Amino acid sequence: MRKEDFVFGWNWKVYKVVGWLTFVICFLLNALVVAQIKTQIDTTDITIGEPIHLEIQLPLREGQKVVWVSTENPSIAPLEIVESRLDTVQNKEKKTLVQRLRLTSFEAGNYSLSSLPIVVDEDTLLTAAFQITVHDVEIDSSFLTGFPIKPIMEEELTAMDYYKEFQFIVLALAVILLLIVLLVYLYFRRKKQKIKVLIPLSPYEEAKLSLRNLDQQDHLKQQAIYPYYSSLSYILRKYLGRVYDFPSLELLSDDLVEYMRKLAVLDAEQLSELKQFLHDADLVKFAKATPAPEKHLQYRKSIEAWIEQIKPLDLEATNPDKKEA
Repeated sequence: MRKEDFVFGWNWKVYKVVGWLTFVICFLLNALVVAQIKTQIDTTDITIGEPIHLEIQLPLREGQKVVWVSTENPSIAPLEIVESRLDTVQNKEKKTLVQRLRLTSFEAGNYSLSSLPIVVDEDTLLTAAFQITVHDVEIDSSFLTGFPIKPIMEEELTAMDYYKEFQFIVLALAVILLLIVLLVYLYFRRKKQKIKVLIPLSPYEEAKLSLRNLDQQDHLKQQAIYPYYSSLSYILRKYLGRVYDFPSLELLSDDLVEYMRKLAVLDAEQLSELKQFLHDADLVKFAKATPAPEKHLQYRKSIEAWIEQIKPLDLEATNPDKKEA
C-alpha cells in the first residue's frame, strides 16, 4: 500500500467519525432543550364540565422571551381553556416560569390533547400530549317522578291579543284619522292667517343686529378666536358692500382698503386700523394666529364706530364707481 493511499484512507475514517459525533451531539442538545419543559396533568378522566389542571414548567435564563399557550389555541378543541395563570418560581439562582391551565369539555368522548407549542426566543418547544376521556352525566331514572299530561286548555283572548292580530288595520286607521285632523287644522288656519309682508332690514339695522348677536355668543370668554374674527370681518364686509353696492365679500383685504380709500369716508388713521384689522382677521382664519387680547374689543368698538360714521353719508355722491360712470 502506498503512503498516499494510507493517508487518504485514514482521513476518510476520521471524517466519518467526526460526522457521526456531530450528529449525536446535535441530537442530544435538541433532546436537552425539549426536556426543559415539564408537563403535569392531574387527571385524564373527567365528567362533562369537570376541570382538568395542566401545569407547564419551563426553566428560564435571564433575557429570554417566552410566548405561552394562548387561551384561543384551536388545537385544544373540543377542550376549552377556562383559566390561564402564570407564576414565577425562584429556587436559588434558577428561575422557573409556570403556566397553569384549567381545562374542561362539555362534549362526551375520547379526545387527544396534542402537544402545545411554547416559543422561547426563536425556538419552538412542545409540551407532552395526553389522551383525555370525557364521560357523559349519568341520570338515575329510578328517582324520576312522572306526572300525567294535562289536557289543552283554551285561553281567553284579551284586548292586547286582538290588537296584535289586527294591529296593521288599527295603525292604518290611526294614520288616516291623523291626516284628516291635520288637513282640517291647516284649512282653518289658512283661512284665518293674514298675509305678512316681510320688510327687509336696512344695512345699518342688519349690521347693528349682527353685532348684538355676536356679543351674546360670548366667543371671547370661550377663547373662540376664529369664529369671533370671522364674524366681525363678515359683518363689516357685508355692511360696506350693501351700503356702497360693490362685491366686498369677494375682494382681497388690500383691495377692500384701497376701495375705501377712494371713497374718502375714513381718514388715514382709520384706514390704517381697517387694514390692520383685515390683516389680523386673515391670519386668524388662514394661519390660526391669535392677535393680542387688547385688540379683540378694540376692533369691535372700531367697527361699530365706522358703521355709525358711514350711516348718514350721501351714498350717491361718494360712490367712486358711479362717479366714473
